Amino acid sequence: PLRVALITIYSCVLLGGSVSIGLVICVLKSNIRSVTTTAVLNLIVVHIIFLLTVPFRIHYYVTDTWDLGPFFCKLVSAMIHAHMYIAFVFYVAILVVRYRSFYLKRDKVEFYRKLHALWASAGVWGIMLVIVLPIYITKYGNSGNYTSSQCFRFE
Repeated sequence: PLRVALITIYSCVLLGGSVSIGLVICVLKSNIRSVTTTAVLNLIVVHIIFLLTVPFRIHYYVTDTWDLGPFFCKLVSAMIHAHMYIAFVFYVAILVVRYRSFYLKRDKVEFYRKLHALWASAGVWGIMLVIVLPIYITKYGNSGNYTSSQCFRFE
């Protein structure tokens, strides 16, 4: 029953997430200097990266075996955490910018140049992918007894 529930949930996540990303991309305005637009574009990218790992989870729960190696298991598992942390940072950025613009009576908050938006995004991604992700990958799966055919045993 648990495997069926997880397969159903992950299938809904994959379908709903794919449709939602498509809709957001169609609706998104293209002012790349806008802080909010930059954060939303980064959220789209982080959601796409997460959605790319969902089919591997579905495959694992359908077959009940992991045959893609322990490193790839760690990487796919780490994507949930990376997704949560990076998305949290960008959601907070959106909220802070929106509240700041509301209280300062500004219509919009923009980066001075497009390059500043790129550097801000690269900074957040760099911190997460260079510091947090390797720490998670090296620590995951070290405290339990796992076989090479098991994956997604959260600690």
